[in-house]
Amino acid sequence: MNYSKTLINWYPGHMAKGMREIKENSSLCDIFIIVLDARCPISSYNEDFDSIEPNKPRLFVITKSDMMDQTKKNLIQSRFKNEILVWANLKQNSTRKLILKNIKKLSAKKEQQDKDKGFMSSKIKIFVLGVPNAGKSTLINLLSQKKSLKVANYPGVTRGKQWVNVDNYYFMDTPGILLPKLEDQEAATKLAMIGSIDTKSLPLRFLANSYLNIFNKYYNEKIFNDLKIQLPNEEINEYMAHNFFAQLFKLQGFKGDINNLNQAYTFFINYIREASNITLD
Repeated sequence: MNYSKTLINWYPGHMAKGMREIKENSSLCDIFIIVLDARCPISSYNEDFDSIEPNKPRLFVITKSDMMDQTKKNLIQSRFKNEILVWANLKQNSTRKLILKNIKKLSAKKEQQDKDKGFMSSKIKIFVLGVPNAGKSTLINLLSQKKSLKVANYPGVTRGKQWVNVDNYYFMDTPGILLPKLEDQEAATKLAMIGSIDTKSLPLRFLANSYLNIFNKYYNEKIFNDLKIQLPNEEINEYMAHNFFAQLFKLQGFKGDINNLNQAYTFFINYIREASNITLD
C-alpha cells in the first residue's frame, strides 16, 4: 500500500472551541504558563500562542525532563532564549516550589498595582496552555497538591476550561491545542510519537515506518543498543523498514504469520512512547 499521501493531522472541534475561548478570555489573564514536552519541546510549541496577549508575562515549563536527552538542553535554551524556562519533573515536590517561586516573581507587578489601589490581596489568573498530553493537568494537580483534574497518558482528556485555585493563584486548565493544519509533517510525526496526536485512524504500518525514520535520524545507535538491529544512518525506505520490522518480529519471538508484522509495529510504537533519554528536536 502506498502511504505517500497519508498525512498526520488532528484538530477536533474541542480544540477550535478551546482556542476561541482562550482568545476571548485572554484579557482576564495575568500570566501564561506554556507547557512543553521535553521529548520534543520545539516541535510541541504551538506558535499560535504568540499572538495571545504577547505583552503579558509567560513562564515556559518543560515537563518530563527526567525522560529527555540531557545533551539537548543548550539547543532548547537557545530556541527559547528570551523566555523564562523551568525544567520540570512533575513527580517531584521541588518542581512545585520552583514553579510557584517563578509565578510569584511574575505576579509581583500586578500584586503591587492591586495593593496601590487598596486591595488587601490579589487574585492572579493564570492560563495553562500546551499541546495535548504535555502535562498541563498533571502540573496543576501538583501545584494544588490534589487530584483536581483528570489526567491520562493519551491526548484529548481535557475538553474544556477548568479552574483550580492555589492560595491567591487561579489556574485555568485548557484543552491541548494543535495548529489547525500541521504543514510540517516531521513535526507532526514527532507529536504523534509522544502521544500528542490521536492516531487511531492512521494505518499501523504507516505510523511505525514514519516513527522509525524519525527515531533513526536522531538515535541510530540507541536502536542498535536496545533492539539489536543495525540500520544505516540515513533515510529509511519502505524496503529497509520492512526488513527492520521482520527482524524485530523474529528477535521478539512473536508468534504467527511473519507476513503480518502488526505485532512488531505495535511493539516499536510502544517502545518509543516509553523511551527515556530522548529528545526528538
